[in-house]
Amino acid sequence: MQERFLAQKVRGLTLAENLTDEQLNARPDSDTWSLGMQLDHIAISLEKAVGEMEKSLAKGIPSGDPAAWSPNFFERKFIEMVGARPGGAITPVPKGFEPSEAHLEKEALLSRYAEAHDKFVAVIERTASADLKRIKVASAALPLLKLSLGAWFAAMANHTDYHLEKAARLKP
Repeated sequence: MQERFLAQKVRGLTLAENLTDEQLNARPDSDTWSLGMQLDHIAISLEKAVGEMEKSLAKGIPSGDPAAWSPNFFERKFIEMVGARPGGAITPVPKGFEPSEAHLEKEALLSRYAEAHDKFVAVIERTASADLKRIKVASAALPLLKLSLGAWFAAMANHTDYHLEKAARLKP
């Protein structure tokens, strides 16, 4: 999982590296996010997820084999829901997770994007010998929704891939 997030970090930075601020902010239409907005949304989502993970980890980290984690039925459905869905169905973006509508400055955005990935990877490293099933993490969007840490790792990886694909299609 750590390698996947590092690769996602590099992919996002690479998508934007040769773009001007104007290209980064270009929207094909008013209903479609720009490449920069895709990266901003990823950063917001990772930051919020890390915040909730840190709250849960502050209660203690039960040891175990992370490789023993596997999603239950509900977690599998959630992981699927936050990524690309068959038929192009789109899950509504929760309030507070929307990207900025303001002009995004490339350097600030890419710095935030990279930092969000680094913090997420730090949580993965910190839980390298943890029982990912026993650590329950609340959703920043719906606090009553609690999933295992393993489910959040998988969901955020799937979610990030989805938005990176959308960003790649917007690259000029």
